[in-house]
Amino acid sequence: LFRSPGGASWIRLLSGQIGCIARNTAVLAGQQVFFLSEKGIHIMTPRLDLTLTGEVLPLSNEIDPDIMGINQKYVSGSCAAYFDNRYWLAAPTGDNTRNNKLFVYNLLNSAWETADEFPPGFYIDFLRVMTYGNQRRLYIGNIEGGLFVHEQQTAGDSVFSSAAAPVLPFILPSALVPAGLTTDAVEGIAVTRSYFMNSLEA
Repeated sequence: LFRSPGGASWIRLLSGQIGCIARNTAVLAGQQVFFLSEKGIHIMTPRLDLTLTGEVLPLSNEIDPDIMGINQKYVSGSCAAYFDNRYWLAAPTGDNTRNNKLFVYNLLNSAWETADEFPPGFYIDFLRVMTYGNQRRLYIGNIEGGLFVHEQQTAGDSVFSSAAAPVLPFILPSALVPAGLTTDAVEGIAVTRSYFMNSLEA
């Protein structure tokens, strides 16, 4: 939808090849547009006539098994952001009705970095780029009122502990243990190369 300074507006088709199935996944990164379609994640580049051209294969072709696990019934709630030279896409997978997985594409390396999973019950309802201290950071938010700075800690993710006590009803005397933040370790695997019979030349 375009609007002129005089107030007149009109609709123009930018691309007839592929459609976006979740409006909050359309993100502008420089001159490129990222978005989620029925076939996967696509990237399109504008031409001089303002139309968009894109690849036939989706950008997510390399991680197609993961993308095919997105819950299509609730895919419209997916969201994305462009931050730190990366495209971040949150989507619901499996039986989840809200976004539980975060896919990260690195524009500098032109490769998918990770597909982050979070503790059960933690959902990503929106992504925002805002200032934390004196730096721009990526925030994860949910409708329960949680707002988290993403990748702020090196030891893992901070999550609310459910170990609060006592649980009603209880008998006095009893010690009061408040709910707090605990660190949930992030497991990672790095594959460098294979060795055969302890030989570096193999």
